Amino acid sequence: MSTATFERMLYTDCPAGGGRGGGNGFQVQAQSSGVEPDQVRMAVGSLLYATQAAWTSQDRPVAAYPLGFAHASDAGYGTGQSRYLGQEITGGRAGNHLADCLLTRDGDRYGSIRPAQLWRAAYWRGVPWDSIDCPAFTDLLEPGPLDSDAIAGWLSEAPDRALPLARLLSVLERDDGPQVMMVADEPDDALVWIAAATLLLPIRRAVDISFKVFVNNLNYADQRVCGVPRSLHPHLAPGQGQRWFVLDTRTGAVDEQEVSERATFWVQLLLGTDDPYDVVDALELAEVLGGSDRQAQADARQTAWAVTAPGEPLVDPGPLVRWLTQADDAELRAHGDAVAERIQEARPDADALRWIDRAFASGRLSGERIPTRHALLLAEVQEARAGFVSPPEPLDPVELGLDYQRDAESLVGSAILVESSDRATDALLRIALRHRLRLPLGPLRDRLHSFVSGWVANPRNEYRPDEWALRDEILDILHDELVDRLGRAAPAALVPVLRQVWRHLSTRHGDLFEPLSWQLRAAWIDDGADPDDRQARLRQAIGAQLPAGHRGEAPTGLQRALLDWNLIGGHEAMVMAARLPHDAHLEPKITELAMGAIEAGAQRPNLLLLTALDALYHRSGPPTGATVLRLWQSDQRMRQFVVAADAVKTARQGDRLHAAFVAPPAIDPQVVRAWLPELVITALDAPTDWLGALFLDVLGADLSLPFLRYWALELAGPRQVRAAVRAVVWFQYDVVGDELRTAIIDEIRAHLDRLDAIQRDQFVSPVYTQLRPELHKTWIALVQPTEAPHRRGLWRREKNG
Repeated sequence: MSTATFERMLYTDCPAGGGRGGGNGFQVQAQSSGVEPDQVRMAVGSLLYATQAAWTSQDRPVAAYPLGFAHASDAGYGTGQSRYLGQEITGGRAGNHLADCLLTRDGDRYGSIRPAQLWRAAYWRGVPWDSIDCPAFTDLLEPGPLDSDAIAGWLSEAPDRALPLARLLSVLERDDGPQVMMVADEPDDALVWIAAATLLLPIRRAVDISFKVFVNNLNYADQRVCGVPRSLHPHLAPGQGQRWFVLDTRTGAVDEQEVSERATFWVQLLLGTDDPYDVVDALELAEVLGGSDRQAQADARQTAWAVTAPGEPLVDPGPLVRWLTQADDAELRAHGDAVAERIQEARPDADALRWIDRAFASGRLSGERIPTRHALLLAEVQEARAGFVSPPEPLDPVELGLDYQRDAESLVGSAILVESSDRATDALLRIALRHRLRLPLGPLRDRLHSFVSGWVANPRNEYRPDEWALRDEILDILHDELVDRLGRAAPAALVPVLRQVWRHLSTRHGDLFEPLSWQLRAAWIDDGADPDDRQARLRQAIGAQLPAGHRGEAPTGLQRALLDWNLIGGHEAMVMAARLPHDAHLEPKITELAMGAIEAGAQRPNLLLLTALDALYHRSGPPTGATVLRLWQSDQRMRQFVVAADAVKTARQGDRLHAAFVAPPAIDPQVVRAWLPELVITALDAPTDWLGALFLDVLGADLSLPFLRYWALELAGPRQVRAAVRAVVWFQYDVVGDELRTAIIDEIRAHLDRLDAIQRDQFVSPVYTQLRPELHKTWIALVQPTEAPHRRGLWRREKNG
């Protein structure tokens, strides 16, 4: 119903002065003040009575003429009911008729009433007004006998009308659909079909559908839907391949037409509903909710019906879930809460409930949180028992009350107790943490022991304890289980288990001498990303786990654990020998592996090999093999040389050091090469800044450049200033020949090229500040080469006693 104002116009045959035309004849008899000329043209062209010439020639009684009814959408909208009056006012000829028309520019003034439903309404006039001015229509706009109940009753009394109605509706849904011809015995027969079809169109679309019942010339009628009297067109019938879409209103016969999903949905709904007004409301809401593709529109229809008719059962929440998850914020504000409520009534899957819960958390939905959270917990528990795992992130905190918390904890705890599947138990523990539940350990202890035993038996299960409730308690059980098993079985048997679970116990190393502690360290080393990483972890483990005071107590656990894990090769054995304190026990197998690696690498030793050899000497005396013995002897002399070099303070001490280095027995050059990195460190740290020049002198042509390459590495580190200062000092001595000077220059300038302006200043200025004033010019020449760097005399002459 609507109370909106319509303009009004009445058209008929008028005597002179009886109408707005001034003279006599057919004209607008009366109209309200708001009627405009183009509305008059629309009404006269489309809404007047269509007098059938065949009937007038039969001298048919006036009472036998049917009423006429029409609707137009041209200059706004107009709806009119008309009637045949018989003889004209003047002249006595047949053909007089009258049309009462309601006119508006605004289709919304029809409210929810479709124009065809105004047929036979009580307010249509059958006589002219007393004046040429008439009032606008301001009464309550109500349908005539074709209200929604009547239309639904008409359909339900003959359900076979559903298919032709759906075909008719499918035609009218299309802007490019064919013109419709309805063959009818009476106008009522056609108008009920028009009313039913337009009732299932949105009102904005329904008022755009023009129609006329009856028309008198099929070929000139321009209305979208035309009622045709059967008696005058007996040969017009469906199935004749005409350009029209033809429907026989008596039999329901209709031309073939593909039925749209939309038409099927609304016709079937109207056929089965007890409240057709709900169908109309849902139809309008679906237009608001609908999307741009077929799936979105179908989802909108289901959603609109579910919200409009909340008492109707919802079998499949899927369409509502799709609509809800794709709706924008404005749609959610308007309808989201109602849709979410209907979804939850249908026991949806956990994914839908998770989305709703997140939407509550973000403020996109509002309302009562407890039902959603409870439904989500039930769904996720069911999901866990079916073998699925919920997302790991904790739910946002919600004040759910003590009763809910207690019931939820009881629900999950009971599920864990009765659940025999370890994977389901894992999922339930995650759910408990996700829902912020505090599970009591006591009733669950035996089940958790069983769960941990299953984990140890199947270590490849991808559990994530960080996502568990009772995480610390379960890891304590795991720790104790592994300790117990290590006491009853060979450690190597537990390697596959520890390889999978060690990360979860990495902070539980426990006592230094507990077997599990060393096994966990071995697992950590084994998990290194690459050999270099594993070596770094090994060195860290050795240093961290042998504090002073324990070395004499045979801390052999790490060594044995590494052997259990097959992590000790020759290189690792040398690392162990080199880094363990000399008073710490070294396993015989590791000694054996280290000696094998030393013998294999004796021809090209590195500092690790030499350090391991020295460590083994301190444990068991000099080696016995001739090759290794010679290597050890050279290394011992090299060590003595480094110690002596570190103590040099005067040029005379430097001379003695020089003489000692070159005196027989000569140090193996490969040993010297292995020690070059340490010589660089010694030269940089020595109290005498010229020690590096002495090293360059004694190393000779083959080893001086390699020495400088190790020195150049220091330019890229935190000691870059010290390295540059010392090199400028070395640069001054004649023992540093042109080739070495060139190498120093090249390395310093290459380093400068790698620096930006700020870094360059942070390097150049401190070097300049730390140099003696007489060396500033040399440094400037190195940094900004405008002249050859200045040379000075022999280093021996440079130093005073």
